[in-house]
Amino acid sequence: MGKDIMMLGKADVEGLTSDELEELEARGYTIFEKLGEGVTRDVYLAAYRSGNVHRTRVIKLPKTELGTFMSRANRGRRDQDLNEVCLSNRIHHPNVVEIVDSFPLGRRTVNIEPHINGTDLETLVSQTGAITDAERFDRIMTQILDGAVYLEELDLLHRDYKPSNILMTDKGDVKISDLQTAAFFTDVSDSTLPTRGGTPYTHPSLFFSLLTRVPSRASPKTEVYSLGTTMLHLLTGKRPFDYRIVEDSDGTPIEFNGETYRIKVFSGERELNPRQFDVKEHNDRLKSELRKIPKKYRGLLYDAISLAPNIAIRKVSDLRERFRETKSPEFLNSLRTGLRFIPATIATVGLIAGAFMYSYYHPREETPTVAEITDRDTYSRFSLEDIAEQSDLNQAAINVLFEPYLEDAKKRLPELEPDIERYIGLHYKDYELLGKRITNSLLRACYLHHEEALSHYQSEGEKRAAPVFSPKDIDLARKIKHNLPGYYQDPPEPAEALFSGALYLKQLMEPGRNIADVFAHYFSSDLEIAAAKISTGSTHYLPYDFENHLRKGYQQRLPPVERDLINTAIALYLITDDNGDIDWNRAPEISPFDESRVKRLFYGD
Repeated sequence: MGKDIMMLGKADVEGLTSDELEELEARGYTIFEKLGEGVTRDVYLAAYRSGNVHRTRVIKLPKTELGTFMSRANRGRRDQDLNEVCLSNRIHHPNVVEIVDSFPLGRRTVNIEPHINGTDLETLVSQTGAITDAERFDRIMTQILDGAVYLEELDLLHRDYKPSNILMTDKGDVKISDLQTAAFFTDVSDSTLPTRGGTPYTHPSLFFSLLTRVPSRASPKTEVYSLGTTMLHLLTGKRPFDYRIVEDSDGTPIEFNGETYRIKVFSGERELNPRQFDVKEHNDRLKSELRKIPKKYRGLLYDAISLAPNIAIRKVSDLRERFRETKSPEFLNSLRTGLRFIPATIATVGLIAGAFMYSYYHPREETPTVAEITDRDTYSRFSLEDIAEQSDLNQAAINVLFEPYLEDAKKRLPELEPDIERYIGLHYKDYELLGKRITNSLLRACYLHHEEALSHYQSEGEKRAAPVFSPKDIDLARKIKHNLPGYYQDPPEPAEALFSGALYLKQLMEPGRNIADVFAHYFSSDLEIAAAKISTGSTHYLPYDFENHLRKGYQQRLPPVERDLINTAIALYLITDDNGDIDWNRAPEISPFDESRVKRLFYGD
């Protein structure tokens, strides 16, 4: 083992009684020294003898007293060490640590692993600094990702990837260890306990669920985040983030397993408000850290660690493929070859796009229009009952939420309708792109909140095209349109807006979204929505009933002006028919009982 070691006396082994030491020795294990300790276990080096077999082993012994409340809460849910060995029995991979023996010791489960001459990656980096040699880093990460992909292919979530849980031998062999909190994907349920392991490498949606009290769930995407932050740690020599949950007598009270804890959340030394998690600050910090590493890894790690929802790497296997591209000569050669064909490709794409747009505005009789296609989607058939998920409490909450928006619209829309009709008349082709119901709802909401929306987006530095406030970066298709017959070559800005707005709405109609999500993503940025979801712990825009408790949904954390635009558009959509006409008789009636009940649960009145 490279050094002299001495056998510890029975009184020297902290955490073990004389009887337990005798039982270990009866099984062939003699403890030499304590190698270290984690949050939940002490780790000892031991000699194993059985007949003519002599081996050096590592004993992982569960602590009788745990230091952190999260560890105590997690242990109360199951025997994590027994879980580890049960999973290990199904795992056979050179980059995942093997458990060679396991047995009960008193009320604890002891797991035995082979001893390796080496250390964990956290200790390695703290002693020798960041891994700057490209070949060495590639060898380490290739092995980590091979082991992680193997676990993913078994539908197994490790749930605690971090440098201290990855071992490397003196020969450079890498092994993933500590499967205490691992679980098969089908066995993972929503939980408010983020310990899995509640570290700076844990995805914020899991980490902050403890204080928001809204359940979250580990997934392949959260595994990618943990592996990405681990990679960044190895490259920079320090943790990219330092989110911590600590017990504090002045903290927020949390109850688990019949016990009450008071906790606070910190980033470094700065206390955070868990209900207002700043996604932009997180991503800005990430960008700052990425400037310190080689360029070839920056895009990969930004996509793995960023909280912007539309750019994330969602599976460990995809992360491995992206990593392989950073070091593959074949990839670089194919890229260089591909670059020679970019001009021709652009020309071809332009011709195809132009042909598509021309055919849309000059369709054959048998070709369905975009409006007809959209009409088949669930979005065009969306109803109040669908949003409310058939819950009386949900329906009542949504009725109360939308009532002031409908009252305001009923009062002010009559004087705005002539302007809206005039605008539609000038741009009737664009108006029919998505059908009258959704387009009229969008236009009416924008006209009702025009002044405050214009001021808001300008103050935020967002480039939006009035009067429908479509993002100005949706330009390519719009520019193609203006080369078609019947359109002005240089139209004023209002003429551009409806076309790009309609295309943008259609782009947002992804599987799994409802009309509330579509309007939310239209008026708010992805970063704003991601921040609101993390702050509230909710993936629902609207209020919803969770175990007889009314949750406000992530809409409460969006900027007020954007929330007004979204809520007005949704409320009007729900009482608008397919011809674009509002039926005020469909506006929900709210009983005094429902109003009182919702305000008591929802607003605290």
